Parts: sequence; C-alpha cells; structure tokens
Amino acid sequence: MPIMISQAVTGGVAACLVVLMALGPTSLRGNRSGGSGFGGGD
Repeated sequence: MPIMISQAVTGGVAACLVVLMALGPTSLRGNRSGGSGFGGGD
C-alpha cells in the first residue's frame, strides 16, 4: 500500500512539473506561484 501511495504522489508531482513547464516561466512567476517562484500558490 505505501508503495502505491508513493507512486501516486510521484506521478502527481511529475504531472504538476510538466504543466508548470508547459505554462512557461512567465506563468511560473505569475498568478499561482504566490511569490515563492516555483509552485508556491498551490
């Protein structure tokens, strides 16, 4: 069970990174980043 949870979390993080990269650096520094620079707003 913990292994499956681990895979789910890793997959979620990977998907998040892909989306962030697709949005581009302007979006990374924009609305959702909350000032932390990389994914701070979530």
